[in-house]
Parts: sequence; structure tokens; C-alpha cells
Amino acid sequence: MKKKLIAIAVATASVMSGVANAESSWVEASTGGTIDIGGTIEVDSQYDDLWTWKLGDAITVASNAADMNAEKTSLTITMEQRKPLLVGKSEPFKAPSTGVGASPSISFSDADGNEVALQTPATPSQGKASLTLPIKDESKATIGSLTLNVQAIGVMYTQSTNPSYGGPHAMTANDVGNIFHGGLPTSAAGLNGSTAVNIVASDGGWTVTEMMNKWNEFTGQNKSWIQTVYSAGSSGTIDALYNYSLSIAQGQTLEAEFDSPVTTTTKWSAPLTISIAYN
Repeated sequence: MKKKLIAIAVATASVMSGVANAESSWVEASTGGTIDIGGTIEVDSQYDDLWTWKLGDAITVASNAADMNAEKTSLTITMEQRKPLLVGKSEPFKAPSTGVGASPSISFSDADGNEVALQTPATPSQGKASLTLPIKDESKATIGSLTLNVQAIGVMYTQSTNPSYGGPHAMTANDVGNIFHGGLPTSAAGLNGSTAVNIVASDGGWTVTEMMNKWNEFTGQNKSWIQTVYSAGSSGTIDALYNYSLSIAQGQTLEAEFDSPVTTTTKWSAPLTISIAYN
């Protein structure tokens, strides 16, 4: 079981039994001073262990000058097959409140350690989004930028609005504390529940049947699933289980823009760091 440590510092003195005191000394003409009071609260989180994640493999692109534009400053790479970057799934749970480690947030950073925000296009469609990263040469100097076009989808399986059914819901996570906050577009337009879960399942997440069976077992019910057309968000305080994938879909592009024409053989990279924190 993973442990979370929360440090506390209190600005006022308190008296309680069982406290170890460091002995002070007498000081003539004292004007007072500061008493540091603090400790460590050890919290055994039962929720983050319910999540499993898989990071994608490195992407190596073989290109030559003929693939670039006439000015040799732009290179567009079209993905011939789908490439998962991060896939996650949970067991079913219900947290008693927010802030107990049940809600994973996702953040991205570049080669320089700078935060990179997931961008939603002007016309949202089926989880499409983008990340922009600096391009580095072999000496780690910045020589351009890479726009990574991706598909980011979250799925929550929970009670449907029809009380006789459960169902998968495409997710948004626009508020801090939402599950998958930072890792989803601001809109789930173009996604219904079954489309969303089928896409994530193709990347290694739960299938809709697996989600239904797990949810029924957790809730002690025996409900079939029904199609859902509206999106939902969650902070983990309802009976549910979750799916997530961040992928480059087949046909999506990596768009490299170089600051200067590439006139010699150049090895370049644009590392992406993905971090998961539990709120």
C-alpha cells in the first residue's frame, strides 16, 4: 500500500498528552521567541492503488529532406497506425469525500521541465487535442517546436439516468479535483459513451462488458448497460470505475517547425514527460 505524508505546521502553541518536548534554557531579559510546532500525519491511501497505468513506447521517426517543405523548415509526419502514449484504468470505488487520493490528475512537461498544457481545438471533436513541445538537437539546444496532435478520452461507468441501467459516460475534467484533470479536452463533443469506451479499450483499457461486470459486482446489482450521449465529470465520490487513454490516432500528425532551414543531417528530439498525481 502506498503511503502519503502530509506535513503540518502550526503557528500557535498547544498542550496535549504524549508530546515530546525539547528542553529550552533560561534567558535573561528575554523578549520572547518562536515555538515551532509540527509533525507528520501518515495517511494510508486506499484509492491510488486501485489505479493502473501504462506508458507508451518511444516514437522514432525516419525522415529525409524530401519529406520537408521547400524551405526545409517544416516537417509533417502522419501516423500510419494508432500510438498510445498513456493508458489508465481503475477498479470500481466510491470515495467518502474529495482530497483523499482517489482522483488522479495528469500533467505534461517538456525537455526543459516546463509545464505543457493540453490544448482543445476551436471545434472540439472526439477528444482531439494538441501538445506543443520544444525540439532539441543533440546538444540540447532548442531548434524549433513540435505540435503533437493527440486524442485524449476519459470514460466513467456508473448509474445511468435510467435507473434500470448502468452505462459508460465520456468525461470532461475542467475543475481541479476532477478525475483526469489536465489530461482531457474541455469538451467531449462528438463522443457518446460506447464510442468513448471502445476507443479506450482498443488502447488496452476496460471493455464496456468488463466495466459493466465490475460495476455490478461492486454495487451488488445486475444491470445491463445502456448508451449514454451526455458527458460527465467526477471527483471519485460516486460508485464508478474509470478508463483513460491519450494516443496519437491513425492519420493524426506530428508537425515540426524548425527555426532555421535544415540543411545537414540532424538528429532531433522532443521529449514529453507525463506526471500523475492523486488528489
